[in-house]
Amino acid sequence: MPKTVFSNTNLWLKIIVSPMLLLLTSFFFGEQIKFSVEYYPIIIGLVYALLAGLLEKKFYQKDKITRLTVIDFFVAFSLVYLVGQGLSLLGVASITYIGALIYAAAQALFEHLHHLLMRPRKKKWRKEKRRK
Repeated sequence: MPKTVFSNTNLWLKIIVSPMLLLLTSFFFGEQIKFSVEYYPIIIGLVYALLAGLLEKKFYQKDKITRLTVIDFFVAFSLVYLVGQGLSLLGVASITYIGALIYAAAQALFEHLHHLLMRPRKKKWRKEKRRK
C-alpha cells in the first residue's frame, strides 16, 4: 500500500475539512442543522475526522474505494444524527434526519474524490524494441 495514503497530511486534511463542511452545511441548510454555538460542529467534525482516519487505516484498499466511501457515509450519518439527537435533548442543537443525510452525502463525496486523487497511478511501460 502506498505510504502517502497513511500520511499525516491525509489526517490533517480530514481534521480541517470535516468541521468546515459541517459548518457550511449548517450555514446553507439552517432548517435541518442548527447549532447554538459554533464550536459544537467543530467538535463533531474533529471526532468524525479521527474516527474516519482510523477506519481508513483499517479498511483502505486501493481497488475497493467504493466500499470505503459507503462506510464513510454510514459513519458520518450515524455520528452526526446520533450526536445531534443527544444535543437536541440538551437544547443546544437541532439536526434532522435530512440534515444528517445531506452532511453524510457531502462528506462521502469529498472522501471519494480524495481517495480517487490519492490513488497511486499505474506506470505505463513502453515496450522496448529488441535489437536483432
